[in-house]
Amino acid sequence: MLLQTIIDIAAKCGWSVTVSVIDIDCTAFDFRRRTWSGVPFCFCADMIGGNPATLLDEILSFIDAFQPSTFARQWCELSGAGDNLEARALAEMDDMRTEAWLLAVELSETIASPERRTPPWHIWN
Repeated sequence: MLLQTIIDIAAKCGWSVTVSVIDIDCTAFDFRRRTWSGVPFCFCADMIGGNPATLLDEILSFIDAFQPSTFARQWCELSGAGDNLEARALAEMDDMRTEAWLLAVELSETIASPERRTPPWHIWN
């Protein structure tokens, strides 16, 4: 139920998610979407111990560490796009950081709601 809730929230925010249960204490989430020009973008975050707050912390850590200007510059160099597309790439990467932030906000609101405070799924069995 918790995993499905996270997937539903991500879908509501425009992200597709692949979930991998690493072991009983670690679940990996691969969040994917495309920029408005169609470039694929993804990031991964782990949830430890079935606690969605750890997933939220990982997403916020990604947002804090992600530097759109550095990523845009590197993408332009690697793709051969050159400096003429760097401003557009920067705008798209900044948009991806904003979209990740909005995902974090939606997740935090769900985590904070009393009806969502349930034990981890593996405790139910």
